[in-house]
Amino acid sequence: MGQLGQRDEATARRRVDGLLKALRHLGVLDQDGSAPAPIRSWVWSAGVTAEATGLWYPEFSFDADVIGEVAEGDVLGRIVDPADGREYTVHAPARGRIFYGMHGLTVAPGAELAALAVPWDPDTAARADTLRTPGVGAGSDEVGPRP
Repeated sequence: MGQLGQRDEATARRRVDGLLKALRHLGVLDQDGSAPAPIRSWVWSAGVTAEATGLWYPEFSFDADVIGEVAEGDVLGRIVDPADGREYTVHAPARGRIFYGMHGLTVAPGAELAALAVPWDPDTAARADTLRTPGVGAGSDEVGPRP
């Protein structure tokens, strides 16, 4: 590590041990030196867009013990038209974890309100109807890819 590989083995080992200690301190590695937990991959389950113009009041939170877990049909929030007071309730079109949630107040039709994802399941990943990342077209929730 450093000096173009010209450090002696003992110095390199001390530096590597120091790096590992720092990573354990930051919580990247377990304190006991065991291997980190396997990384969980996620795939999009749905994108949620506004269908009306108005003021967006989300009803999900990122403060809970389980961050943004929703079931299909759960209320994600509501859009209130300030001109006439009409209220539009926005429901989750699928289950998943909210990976993106819009917290801006004003929305127009088509504005992204939330993006939901579920853990990747290798048993269903090869199916033709497996959802893909929004914005890539061909099987995603959008007509075509973004420019």
